[in-house]
Amino acid sequence: MNSYADSHSRVRLDVTAAGVALSAVALTLPFLDVAAFGGSAYVKPLALLIGIAAISFRFVTAPATIVFARDPITLYAMMFWSWALVGSAIMPWLIGVPLEMKGIHLGTRIARDLAALTGGLIFWLYVRVELRNQTTIFRVTRLMLLSFWIVLPFCIVQTLVILFNSDALRALDSALSIFGAPRGTGYGKIFGLAPEGSMLADQLITMYIPFLLASMVTNVPVLSPFAKRPRGEWAMLALAIIALVFTLSRIGFIALIAVVFCAYVLAPKVRNSQRKSLPLSGIVVIAAVFVAVLVFAGSKLSGFLSSFAGVDASIDGGIWSNVTRAGSMVAGLTMFLHHPLGVGTGAFPFLFEKYVPDWALLSPEVPALIGNDYNNLYALGVDGGDIATRLPDAKALPIRVLAEMGIPGVILLTLGWIYQVRSCWQVAKLPDTPMEQTVAFGCVLSLLVMVPLAFDVNSYIWVHWLFISAIAASLVHLRRRRRSVAYNSAQRT
Repeated sequence: MNSYADSHSRVRLDVTAAGVALSAVALTLPFLDVAAFGGSAYVKPLALLIGIAAISFRFVTAPATIVFARDPITLYAMMFWSWALVGSAIMPWLIGVPLEMKGIHLGTRIARDLAALTGGLIFWLYVRVELRNQTTIFRVTRLMLLSFWIVLPFCIVQTLVILFNSDALRALDSALSIFGAPRGTGYGKIFGLAPEGSMLADQLITMYIPFLLASMVTNVPVLSPFAKRPRGEWAMLALAIIALVFTLSRIGFIALIAVVFCAYVLAPKVRNSQRKSLPLSGIVVIAAVFVAVLVFAGSKLSGFLSSFAGVDASIDGGIWSNVTRAGSMVAGLTMFLHHPLGVGTGAFPFLFEKYVPDWALLSPEVPALIGNDYNNLYALGVDGGDIATRLPDAKALPIRVLAEMGIPGVILLTLGWIYQVRSCWQVAKLPDTPMEQTVAFGCVLSLLVMVPLAFDVNSYIWVHWLFISAIAASLVHLRRRRRSVAYNSAQRT
């Protein structure tokens, strides 16, 4: 009987872990069009309803498992969501935000963004609810890392097309395009299975590389429960870095340097680790792979490297994406200075024209975003993409939070982030098991690297970020609950 019960329990854990991991990874795939809950008008409400149904089912079938008491991060998340509702209901009408832009009504935009926030909160709660024990957390983390091998074949084909551009490779690339991903090769960059190259870089630098570095530091394998040393993790790390280079993501380069630096600095402080620091051989391998790719593909990446220019150099060199990005950020900061409580969730695009600096209008993209001039955009041969229909955005999540949710939103987001980093760091320093230490340290690195990456993200709901946050929150909550139970038991005896 016990054997049967144990077997049944293991199967249930496997199914739960697979369901959570697959739901998180699948939501980042382009053919579902919900990479950031910002795609299809039909899929987004459907995902929201599925999430509500899943949470409701869990409450009905096992209410005792919904334990969020004394969980500050859940409180911060609920307060952030509540302020978004209150702010969007009051501020746009109070400060007189224009009601229409490019045929899109302000109320429609606000409803869309609030639906995205609600969907994100429900997804986060769903993952939190399902991660009810350490075993499930570890299995979900392992499945998340193994999902890299699904993306890898697409990355390889796209990279080979960029480097060699043969007919056979292009044919293979076209055949794989039925899965919706390899369109990025036409731009000289790889997309993997993500809608954009920068999103693939974001996934690599938050879902994979931090946990692989944590495995190097603790010398604990995470890809296989049977391995004794993290050998497969070394190979996966090298492949992830090569893929990152070919995404041509500027913020991805910066984030890679940041996460390796954080791993190197924090590793000696991770107690009970089998290593004193990130191995020197690891630093050498990472640097060698990075430099080798740059040298081998230097001619392919020369244009990308020049795109790191500042605003003045970008104006002189016609690198208009830099000018647009800088102008959008300045517009958001100016908006915040005029409205410290925020303009309301979803209202940024409708006030963009009022606060965008004059020098940003030199970029042909900015007048096109505002909606009154496309001629210069096309005359200069700029790839405008969907600018004709797209609304302006802040280009950076911290700027958007400042502009739309003001001081209250920034405080809540910052406090929640600090609490998660601090709590995971405490688990990493004093773990109960080596695997707990590895996952906790990986979460710390991932949460830290989200800071530079946030300046390339505009959406409030970034599914893989929510996934990492939910893993971190569940790990910390379970640890606190175990310690509380142990303390109470000791007091009674």
